[in-house]
Amino acid sequence: MVIENMSTLLTEHSQRAMQLDDELQLSRLQTIIRPIIEAWRDPAIGSYLRDFPSFRELLAIDKYPEYFLSREAWKLDEWSKSPLDAFGQDLRNEISIRTDVSCDTFTS
Repeated sequence: MVIENMSTLLTEHSQRAMQLDDELQLSRLQTIIRPIIEAWRDPAIGSYLRDFPSFRELLAIDKYPEYFLSREAWKLDEWSKSPLDAFGQDLRNEISIRTDVSCDTFTS
């Protein structure tokens, strides 16, 4: 889903940019790229990418095993179709927030 959104975003941006002068294109491109560069300069990102457990923590997927074990997910035939309890919903929302790529910055 993120890939499709990013692809659509880049296509739209490219089509619109062709109608702009070079200075304005560069200015808008810098607006898009600057936050990405700054995010990668953040020392915390390096610590999260240093090893797999830290990366899992960054995305909040380190909480999956505890959740599935406590709910005995292996006993369910179709665990992916089972309703989530409050903790499961909170976990899903946290993971969604941490992995979401918002396109608002790019389209405004």
